[in-house]
Amino acid sequence: MTTIEYLQTPETVLPRELAFGVLRVDVILDHDANLVVQPDLLFVSAERSEIVADRIYGAPDLVVEVLSPHPRVGRLDERVEWFARYGVRECWLIDLARHRLVVLTLAGGRVARRHLVAPNAAIASDVLTGFNLTPVNLFGWAWDRPDDK
Repeated sequence: MTTIEYLQTPETVLPRELAFGVLRVDVILDHDANLVVQPDLLFVSAERSEIVADRIYGAPDLVVEVLSPHPRVGRLDERVEWFARYGVRECWLIDLARHRLVVLTLAGGRVARRHLVAPNAAIASDVLTGFNLTPVNLFGWAWDRPDDK
């Protein structure tokens, strides 16, 4: 299916999506290559707001991927590679089952830095300057297992 064909498909509003608060927005990373992704969460800075319309037409500044044993599209390493190649600056990987947050800094089409955030440490973000929350504050995680300290 081409990007044009995909964009012409009707939107769906299934009760299941609304009941669980699922809201997905298409991010068109490459129109010609038919590369459309739906990160779990994304951020586009005000300086780049021209890419925001009914969809995101280009790379967001930051994407958040909540890890799942059954990903929607592609493998995680494949999605991270796409994000890096098309200009996403930062990617947060959240593992809810293991209470882990990894911040990937993307530059030059690759992962330039990988940082496992300590439970009570502020999440350092090159994109969200001044962001001051910790994983415990943000997600309400209890860190009671010895391997989580």
